Amino acid sequence: MKRLVVLGTIVGSLLGASILGGCASTVFEARADRAGDFYKHSEVTPTDVTPHLFVENAPDDFTLGTDGVVRYDKSKYEYLGKIYVRRNFDNWRLGFVDFNETWRRFYCPPIMTLMYGSLFTLGATPLPYFCFYETSNSAIRLEERKRNLAYAAIERGMWIGATHIIYATYTGIEYPQGAGQIRQIENGGAVTSIASESQYPYMGMVAHAFKKK
Repeated sequence: MKRLVVLGTIVGSLLGASILGGCASTVFEARADRAGDFYKHSEVTPTDVTPHLFVENAPDDFTLGTDGVVRYDKSKYEYLGKIYVRRNFDNWRLGFVDFNETWRRFYCPPIMTLMYGSLFTLGATPLPYFCFYETSNSAIRLEERKRNLAYAAIERGMWIGATHIIYATYTGIEYPQGAGQIRQIENGGAVTSIASESQYPYMGMVAHAFKKK
């Protein structure tokens, strides 16, 4: 009996630590800041063709100046604007989001509804564990986040009709904080505290979107 209690304590501690570290994939959202005539921004032509995504690179038709401006052949391409991807941590919407894994989208809403309805009593069980945002910095999780960031950028690129998404940069950012400045941390580092807020690597992406004429 005593061994069972000890074993239960160990398992419970490990489970608690896992919950604090998160389990479910980080949920990402993307937005596009359109360039050009403001009054034509609503004239979006989505495409069902997957755009080419270039991370920290671009085709030979493009060059990135030291001033951060992309130079390209305007007779071949139309600049659509920038795409920003960020983690969806705006509000505490635990369990009520479009997780990257389809099964969590069906599993989490009823489980989290029961958790809230039971005044978090259900939280004493492992059931809600699968609906907590993951915040792990393990190599596997980082690679998963990078892929999901790329997918979110591609999806937004398709929405605005992009054929090329170039010079995409993985960062630990939220959205730009004015004047084109981006709050950024080093991806290779561990958790960094900025303005009393914990930031994790590979939580954002910035890229330029183009449409081939």
